[in-house]
Parts: sequence; structure tokens; C-alpha cells
Amino acid sequence: ENFKFMKELKITIGGMPGAGKTTIAEILAKKLNLNLENRSFGRILAEKRKITINELMEQAKTNSQIHKDIDKEIINYGKENKNFILSSWLAYKFIPDSFKIFLYVSPKIGAKRIYKNQRPEEIKYSSIKETQHKTKKRLLDTKQGFEKAYKINFLLKSNYDLVINTTRKSKKQVIKDIIKEMEKRNII
Repeated sequence: ENFKFMKELKITIGGMPGAGKTTIAEILAKKLNLNLENRSFGRILAEKRKITINELMEQAKTNSQIHKDIDKEIINYGKENKNFILSSWLAYKFIPDSFKIFLYVSPKIGAKRIYKNQRPEEIKYSSIKETQHKTKKRLLDTKQGFEKAYKINFLLKSNYDLVINTTRKSKKQVIKDIIKEMEKRNII
């Protein structure tokens, strides 16, 4: 299918750990012929500081400058680029002219997915239970950091244009749901 859209299309994807943000962004970018910005700006900052993303989020609970440094990168990206998909927890806030998608997954299934597909740049988990525990801690640390820095709850579904529960959906079904909603809204 060839999709047409008016002047520019910015899509931001946020959501729960293990919900499929990276995977869905990759598939959707190909399908819509959009540029993919799938690097986590938080991960980039963690790498520059030679620490893990979990350690960075722990520090961010007490040092709100960490979030501000990450956010400047996202704001600049949104202003300087068009026709892209960006997977980032706070992109919905910093790229307000984007179509904002939130992917939800049950914590147990999210942990299973993360454990099964461990990323080389992240800490290694020895079990699904450990993955679930540390992922929950990271999510809470991140939420606390954002609340402290911005007085917002990035997990509130009302921040988004479209919320999809990926717990029992295939990648294909999630993409189909996104396309259908964008067509319904005359975005594509």
C-alpha cells in the first residue's frame, strides 16, 4: 500500500517496557515510508556517561537536569525534522504536533518479552522474575523523575491520541489498528 499524507507526518510512540515500542516503530516506519528515530535519547545520554539506562533513571530521581538534557535533544529533533516516527517516553510532550501513540502491555508479558530479547547495551537479567522486578523499578524511577522535573504522569492514557494494549495482539494487528485509526482521522 502507498500511503499519502498532508505536508508532514510526525508520529511519537510511548508506552510500557516490553510493549513493543521499538518493533512497532520499525514496522510502521517501513510501511509509511517515514524516517525512524528509534534511539532512546536517555540511552544515548547513559552511554555518553558510561552507565546503564537503569542507573541513569535512578540518578534522575534526584537530578532533574538529566531529564532536561534528554528533552532538549527531543525538542530539537521534533523541530528540525519531519516525516518521522520517534519512540520515546516523553516525545508526546515535546513534539506536540505529533500523532501520539501509547502501547500498553501487562507487566508480566512485558517482562517476558524483555527477557527473551535482551539488548546488548542494557543490563543482563537472569530470569523473567528479575526482569519484571527491575523493569517495574525502572518504570517507577522514571515516573518519579518526570513528576519531579515536569509535574506530569507520562503513563496517563489521556496524553495520547491512540492507546493500544499489545498484551494479546500480534505485531501485525497492532500495525493494523494504528493504520485504521490514522485513516479514520484522515492523517493518512
